[in-house]
Amino acid sequence: MSPVSFRIVRLVSVAALACAVPLALAQQVDRIDDTQLPAVPPPPPEIQAMEEDGAPPPAVTIRETERGTETEYRVNGRLYKVQIVPETGAPYYLLDKDGDGIMEFHSLNDPGPSVPMWVIGTF
Repeated sequence: MSPVSFRIVRLVSVAALACAVPLALAQQVDRIDDTQLPAVPPPPPEIQAMEEDGAPPPAVTIRETERGTETEYRVNGRLYKVQIVPETGAPYYLLDKDGDGIMEFHSLNDPGPSVPMWVIGTF
């Protein structure tokens, strides 16, 4: 077989496959009828109870001061973060990283890592 005829056979084979693959895939797609889907059930009672038990959501307090804007973030009444946006300069944060009530300085430009320290459970 000459190189030219080999190229033609290869080109025809590729073109045939390129046409056959989309046709084969189109035949395998099953259409879903929206009328056959069941209705979405209501949430379980334990989830509704958690929403209605009166637990305070995370509270955010924004205060405008002469130096800038202070935003306090609280969960269950405990202050865990304060964002300070001064009139001039970069914003920075005071974080209670270990839950002892003492706020530590944290800047967005700080090269050090900020390790997540979430409370999983308390006794």
